[in-house]
Amino acid sequence: ADARPSIVIGRGARLGTEIGGAIQLAARDRIVVDGELDAPAGSIKLELRDAGDQVGFRNEGLWLLDGAALIARGADRSFIDSQGLRTGEILAGGNITLAATRGAVVIAPEALLDVSGTVGTLERLDNSGARPEVRTERVATAAGSIVLRASETLLPYGELRGQAGGAGAAGGTLRVTLDLSGRLGNAAFAGSLPDLF
Repeated sequence: ADARPSIVIGRGARLGTEIGGAIQLAARDRIVVDGELDAPAGSIKLELRDAGDQVGFRNEGLWLLDGAALIARGADRSFIDSQGLRTGEILAGGNITLAATRGAVVIAPEALLDVSGTVGTLERLDNSGARPEVRTERVATAAGSIVLRASETLLPYGELRGQAGGAGAAGGTLRVTLDLSGRLGNAAFAGSLPDLF
């Protein structure tokens, strides 16, 4: 039988947070994303949780279709202070996690996951000389991380982007795990799979 989607983000839909926010979607059978999830310098987590039974479905899992865009890029959180100077923070890229304790993680070819850093400008007042001077600093931030974890199938056909915000900043990190033992209904097989072949 086919799993019915528990959560659907349709084509053209958008869920967004403020800078540093978090989006977390969790379900038992299927999550389908064909729209945009945007958490600048924040976190996005899609999780398929194992119910502990041994019932399976053909299309069970996390499905990112061609219209899907999960965006957690770095962000410019600067502002003009009382002295007229641009101050604040330039934030690094955030985190995206796709975790299917049961079923598959499927990322369509046109889907995008982006945790790139960014670049911005801050100002400070330098009083070390005879006259105060405004110093400008260009700040490039590191990219964030993408974690893909599935128990049965992992098909990352889409674009995974984690570019540094500029020179001197670090690029992103990618962690991929395919591990059947995490599924509760299959706990009896943990550590014994090599003996079956």
